[in-house]
Amino acid sequence: MKNFTRLVSLVLMGFVGLTATAQYDLEATELRTMSTTSNEVPPNIPLILTLVFENTGTADIPDQSTALLVFLNGNDTLQTVLGTFNGAMAQGASYSFNSNPVTLPAAPTNVSLCGFVLLDSTLGETDTTNNLVCQAFQVSSSAIVDLKAVGMSVNVPNDLEGFDVDDGDEQPDDITDVHSVWKNNGNVTFPAGFVIPYVYEFDGNQTLIFQGTLAADMAPGDSSTRPAVDPSFSVPAEEGNYEICVYTVYGDNDLSNDTICWGWTMIDTYIPPPPVGLEENTLKADLNVYQVNKTIWIKNVSRNIDVTVTDMNGRVVASKHMSEDGSISLETSAAGVYVIRSSNKETGSISMHKVSIQ
Repeated sequence: MKNFTRLVSLVLMGFVGLTATAQYDLEATELRTMSTTSNEVPPNIPLILTLVFENTGTADIPDQSTALLVFLNGNDTLQTVLGTFNGAMAQGASYSFNSNPVTLPAAPTNVSLCGFVLLDSTLGETDTTNNLVCQAFQVSSSAIVDLKAVGMSVNVPNDLEGFDVDDGDEQPDDITDVHSVWKNNGNVTFPAGFVIPYVYEFDGNQTLIFQGTLAADMAPGDSSTRPAVDPSFSVPAEEGNYEICVYTVYGDNDLSNDTICWGWTMIDTYIPPPPVGLEENTLKADLNVYQVNKTIWIKNVSRNIDVTVTDMNGRVVASKHMSEDGSISLETSAAGVYVIRSSNKETGSISMHKVSIQ
């Protein structure tokens, strides 16, 4: 429906026969949108129109009453909504209502954006001359709408960085408390009532959408911290690098700064026990010697040691000087039982280990 005059005429026909004693009245008081101090608005960028209206009647408007809300560009209807009051609207109270996103072309440059509100005909209004409010704007590329993601944090759990999964036996808690910070990086003011649509995403496949309503105007350079929310993201008990991100789906002038992420690393310090067939000297528990197939691994070497491997006949089949972790290959050795002897060159301590090579 393009002709607003015809729309209003059709709606007002519903008031024929109403008595003059009706005490209900809504007055449209302000039409706001993202604009500069010179009332400039950008072309081809989603704009949210906010209609502010007041109960100027002498009676509360009952709960579940309905009202027609219309947003216009001059006489052209941009959006028509039938709104329902969730709770009574007290005398003198003011409410605001947001349109869905609308865009304006670059021309014409001068526009008049309007909002219209009208109570349902079962209630009627004592004065229908105050239901329309308009505001003049200039469409200009000088108006920059830019909502920038500048911060986010995970508050619960607070131990994800460096979390030790211990071979999957330790499970990190779900992510249940996060918040984000958004900055007005453009030169327009976001009016109170503007809704920031934003999404938390984790692990590429867990997402949750939220909406944050501004309680006050957000001028250029101002920031808004969205309160903590609970996305209930589950974190796998696996070592590796992880990342949680938040981004807005608003679609402003600059899409490159709409996302911010926080990353962390989880570790696994689990060391598997030596394979069956290995006996370790418990007096030298800090030196970890074990065998995998025909390779002898020596771990936790902190000082210079000499390692020799002998068979059950006392013959030395391999020897090695070590100052760091390493291995000794027995690929050419026959199957049998071998003794690994380590001698610490600094302390003189000796440890003995036995392995079975198949």
